[in-house]
Amino acid sequence: MIDPVHLLAFAVQTHPGIYALLLGSGVSRASGIPTGWEIVIDLIRKLAAATNDNADPNPEQWYVNKFGESPDYSKLMNQLAKKSTERQQLLRPYFEPTEEERDNGLKQPTNAHKAIAYLVKQGFIKLIVTTNFDKLIEKALEEEGIAPEVISSKDQLVGSVPLTHAKCRLFKIHGDYLDPGILNTPEELANYSREVNDHLDRILDEFGFIVCGWSADWDTALRNAIERAPNRRFTTYWASRGQPTEAAERLIKHRRAEVVPIADADDFFDSLSQTVQSVQEFSRPHPLSTAAAVESLKRYIPSPEHRIRYNDLIDEVVEQLDRTTLNQELDMPVDKEQVSDELTRYENASSTILSMVAQAGHWAEEYHYQPWERALQRLIKAPILSQRYTDLGLAVANTPARLTFYALGLGAMTSNRIQFLSRLFKAEVRYRIERPYSGPVLLALFNDTLTRVPWDQLLEGVRNNGTPLHHWVHRALREHLKPLILDDERYDLVFDQFETISSLAFAHLENQPTLGPWFPLGTFMLRTQHGQRMLDQLASSISDTGAQSPWVQSGIFGESAQQCQENISSFKTFFNEMRIPNQFGRGPLFT
Repeated sequence: MIDPVHLLAFAVQTHPGIYALLLGSGVSRASGIPTGWEIVIDLIRKLAAATNDNADPNPEQWYVNKFGESPDYSKLMNQLAKKSTERQQLLRPYFEPTEEERDNGLKQPTNAHKAIAYLVKQGFIKLIVTTNFDKLIEKALEEEGIAPEVISSKDQLVGSVPLTHAKCRLFKIHGDYLDPGILNTPEELANYSREVNDHLDRILDEFGFIVCGWSADWDTALRNAIERAPNRRFTTYWASRGQPTEAAERLIKHRRAEVVPIADADDFFDSLSQTVQSVQEFSRPHPLSTAAAVESLKRYIPSPEHRIRYNDLIDEVVEQLDRTTLNQELDMPVDKEQVSDELTRYENASSTILSMVAQAGHWAEEYHYQPWERALQRLIKAPILSQRYTDLGLAVANTPARLTFYALGLGAMTSNRIQFLSRLFKAEVRYRIERPYSGPVLLALFNDTLTRVPWDQLLEGVRNNGTPLHHWVHRALREHLKPLILDDERYDLVFDQFETISSLAFAHLENQPTLGPWFPLGTFMLRTQHGQRMLDQLASSISDTGAQSPWVQSGIFGESAQQCQENISSFKTFFNEMRIPNQFGRGPLFT
C-alpha cells in the first residue's frame, strides 16, 4: 500500500491551488494555545476561585456538583460573558503570548503553520478554512512575505474577490478572537449566515479538502455544510491522530475520504511539505509550458527587433532554473543511488531550457550570443563562491550548465555556426577553488575535477564504456535534439563531432606547452571512425582553404592555419596513444 501522505503529496503537487485546508484547534495545540475544553477547565478553576472554592483535583466534577450538569464550553462562555465584546476580552489571554511565553516560543507559529505557509508560498495551497480564533497562520504567512486575504465575518464576504482570483484566502468561519462577532455558543455554532453558507457550499463543491486538527464534534453548521455538498470532484484527506470521533467518522464515510494516520499536526504538515517538494524536484516542467517557451523563442529568433523579448525570455527561464537548483547541499557521499537521483533532478529541472537551446544554437546569429553567455555565467557553479563543493558535488551541481552548453553547441553544429561555437567556448565564467579566477566556460566544464570522479562506479549503464559522464549526457539530450536530428546515427555523428571540436578547442585554450597537450576525450572513443574521420576532414579542409577556412577565421582551436594543423596533429597522436583493446572485443577504450 502507498503511504497516504505520498498519495496526498502527489495530488497537491499535480493540482496546485485545488486543495483547501480545513484546520481545527489541534493544529495550534503544540504552540501552547489551549483547546476549547482546556479553556473550559481553566475557566471552571477561575469560577471556583471567585466563590472562594477550589475546583481541583477534578474541575469537571466540581462543576457538576455545583450546577447539576456537565460543563459545556459554549454554555460556560455564555454565562461568564454575556456580550460578545466581553467574551473577546475573556479569551484574549488564551491567544496572546506574555513576554515569558514569547521567550519560550509559546503561542507562536508551529512547524505545522510554517509548513503550511511554505505550501502557500509555492502556490500549492491558496485557500485555508479554519475554526480557530488565533492568528498563528497569519503570522506564519507574513514571515514568508505573504499577505493573506482574511475573511472572518459575513460582511467581509460581500466585498471579497472571487475565489478564482484569490492568491491566498484565510476563511475564519467562527471569526477572530479580536472580532466582536466570534461564534462559540451552541446557538451560534448551530447555524451560519446565508453568506457564509453560500461561500462554504462553493468551496466544498470546487475544492478538494485536507482536514487536520478538527474533531467535528462541536460545529453543527459546518458538519451540515459538508453533508449537503453534492459533489466530490477531488478526494478528501482526513488527517487523524488516533481513531476519528463518531461525528468525524460519519463525515469521512459521506465524503469517501482517505484517512491519513498522523502523530501530530507538526509531523503531518512537515512530512507533506517535504514530500511535495521532493515530487516537485523530480517532476519535469509541464509539456505545455515547455512548448510555449520553445514557440516563443522561435518567434523571437528571426528578427533583431525582438532581441529584447528574446533576452527576457532566456533570462526568465534561467532565473526559474537557477531558483529551482539553488542552495543545494553539494558535499554528498559517493553513493550511486544518490548521484543518480541528483542527476535526474537536475536533468528534469533543465527540461524547458534544453528544449529551447538546441533551437537557439541552430538558428543563432551574432546578436543572440550575449543572453546565452549570461545564462552560462549564471548556471556555472563556481567553487570559489562556496567552500562546500567537492569534485563530485561540483560536477553534479554543474549538470544544468553542462547540458545547456552541450545542447546549445549541438544545435549550432547542425547548422555549421562555427563563429557562434567559438564565442560559446570562450564565454568568460568564474571557476576554480584555488583563487578567484575567470576563464572560458569550456575549461570550467571540462576541467580535471571530472577525471577525479569515478563516474563508471556511480552511473547506471555506463560501466566499461570509457567515457561514462559523456555517455550520460549523450543519452540525456537525445529527446531534446530530435526536432533537429531525427536519425539516431546522425545524432551520434553530430555529438561526436561536437566533442571532437570541443577537445581541440580545450587544448588550444588551455595552452600549457610545458606539460604537453591534453585533450578531453568523449564518446567518439567508442566510435573511433567518427573521431578519426572528423580530424582528417578538418585537416583536409584547412589544407585546401588555408586562412580562409571558417575554422581558422573563428580562432576556435588555433589562430592560424598552421596552428590549427598542429593542434589536429597533436590530437591524432594523443587519440591513438589513449586507445587500448577492450577485453570484450567491442572496440577501443581509453585509460
